[in-house]
Amino acid sequence: MAIPQKLIDVNQEHWEIMQNERLGILPEPKPINFSKIYGGPFGDWTDGPIHGIERFWRCIVGGAATVCFNSPPFGIGFSDQAQAHIKSARLLEDEYDFFTSTPDIKSVLLSERENDEAYLAKNLNNEIIVYFPDGGEVVLDFTDYTGVFILRWLNIEASEWIHPKSINGGGIEVLKTPAYGSWIALIQKEQK
Repeated sequence: MAIPQKLIDVNQEHWEIMQNERLGILPEPKPINFSKIYGGPFGDWTDGPIHGIERFWRCIVGGAATVCFNSPPFGIGFSDQAQAHIKSARLLEDEYDFFTSTPDIKSVLLSERENDEAYLAKNLNNEIIVYFPDGGEVVLDFTDYTGVFILRWLNIEASEWIHPKSINGGGIEVLKTPAYGSWIALIQKEQK
């Protein structure tokens, strides 16, 4: 069987297709699973490891029930690189309630956002996550949030939290990644 040259959607297109599928099942919700995330070194059709890793994170932020890298050569499997991203996903899961999370499908809370620059989800605990595939700077509409919050950055490749800072709700907040590369901004209400 011949493998098509372009099988997988990437970047913003991937997000939009996934979110349209989510909207389609909302009347009768069911899990959306990504059990084979392609993106390996073999063949142009996989789009390479970077796109596979970005798909992994868009699926997590976008509300997927499960995500898993496909095994080599069509994915990165359980390589050192995959393990770093899985570890970072677990670090985020320890801090953020995904069970009440909803993706910002049309990125309405983000302005000055370029295509594929950042993806946002929020949950019922007034927590926000923003995924940046390769660095960037966006403006977050934070007007509906009151009080003091803590912004922390998850360096995805290094699997570590850095740069905690207090921010106030009720306005807008500029989110600029500490460097290029994959980052998650986590915003949570300050604990008293």
